[in-house]
Amino acid sequence: MLRRRFAAAITSIALGAVGALVAPVAAHADDYCDYEDSTFPTISSYSPSTVTLGLQSKLVTFRVNAHDECGIESWDIYGPHTWAMDNDPTDRIYAWSNSDAGASYVDVEVNDPNYNTTTKRFGFRLKRATYVSGFNVTPEPVKKGKYVTVKATLKRADWDRGAYVKYGAKSQRVQIQFKAKGTSTYKTIKTVTLGKKSEVKSKIKIRGSLAKDGTYRLSYAGNGTSGASVSKGDYVDVR
Repeated sequence: MLRRRFAAAITSIALGAVGALVAPVAAHADDYCDYEDSTFPTISSYSPSTVTLGLQSKLVTFRVNAHDECGIESWDIYGPHTWAMDNDPTDRIYAWSNSDAGASYVDVEVNDPNYNTTTKRFGFRLKRATYVSGFNVTPEPVKKGKYVTVKATLKRADWDRGAYVKYGAKSQRVQIQFKAKGTSTYKTIKTVTLGKKSEVKSKIKIRGSLAKDGTYRLSYAGNGTSGASVSKGDYVDVR
């Protein structure tokens, strides 16, 4: 009996000692972010990753998507074309030469409250703005079964010359689109390749779904160095 009581006493002391140790550890875990945080933030994305410029600079607001179990203290974005931070997320983007257009990069740096820092490089792309000049559909009105002629010129910002000039690349393709009166959606009816001097000249026969009043426009999807653009609409009366 004495041996059992002695063993129970030893067990009770041991459990008490363990209890004395456990309590401070639990309390310390509550203060993990204040004292022991050694994990690094994760960065998933930033925006915008593409900026399209005309002949003027543009004020751009950047955002960073990052996570840390103890919170995000600050972030910075910096690269050849931009520099922004969480307390001043806007930066004015300039393009000095046509050679600036295309793929570039930014480095995104994120800090948590304990100065654990993560830096990640992302792609960044600067594009030259485009616009459709002189878009016109003739004749107006037009009879069913006849043809209309679509004319336009695709122009692009030339940062070297400080002016919009004809695109100059015959390989570029544009879409002629149509929206029937009373509807809200444009549909592509023909895709054409730019001709000489970046001009579009194409005939469309007024039949089937096109044998009704509606609005035409020209759409350019853009590419790696040039932004997308859409012309103004031109309404045609079909009789």
